[in-house]
Amino acid sequence: MNYWILPGVKITLIGAICQAFGVTEKQLKGKAKGRYIASARHAYFYVAYDPLNPKFSYKKIGSSLNRNDCTALYGVRKTADLLPIYKDLKHKVDLVKAMVNASRISGIVGTER
Repeated sequence: MNYWILPGVKITLIGAICQAFGVTEKQLKGKAKGRYIASARHAYFYVAYDPLNPKFSYKKIGSSLNRNDCTALYGVRKTADLLPIYKDLKHKVDLVKAMVNASRISGIVGTER
């Protein structure tokens, strides 16, 4: 897949995850438990969580996808464990980070500060 980031166009973290993993926002926030959707959710939690920024707690990150704090914590840990093993997952996570950074979004979880 080719990804284009237009100058001056801001992309939310949810939008970047959807684009990189090929899922819709509805699927990401929905109840589906397919492997590729769960993988996208876990990657979202991993990228959204920043241990140096307590403003975005597991509870807040989880609630942004209609999940609880335990699900967000599990997603962060699961993704961290799988990144060294699955190069495709690492590539997608790096791509999402690059997309969000390139669009110069100031907020993480899709909100601007």
